[in-house]
Amino acid sequence: MANVERCYCWVCGGSGEVEYEDAIPDPIRGGDIVGVMGDCQECDAGGEMFRAKASTTTGLRAILTQAKNAMEDIEIMSNDLDKIYGQIDHTIADVERYERKVGTRDG
Repeated sequence: MANVERCYCWVCGGSGEVEYEDAIPDPIRGGDIVGVMGDCQECDAGGEMFRAKASTTTGLRAILTQAKNAMEDIEIMSNDLDKIYGQIDHTIADVERYERKVGTRDG
């Protein structure tokens, strides 16, 4: 597990608890939705999670970006290459979303 590190849960902030909405039925007034505190399901109430190290996701993003740029430079027309290019582009975006979610990417 050299490419992962412990961090506070990005859902509960390390507390192990989050607020959930709970429906309270009321046949006369139609009911209400109230906030209740409960165990965080992302971290199993432990307050900690594992995440990929920033150096790992940064390296992955760099490799994918280089592949994408190389494909742009080659300019070979192929349906297969177009599919691969699109998948690489989506994967880069997924890595960036992950980095923002876990707090290893600024901006």
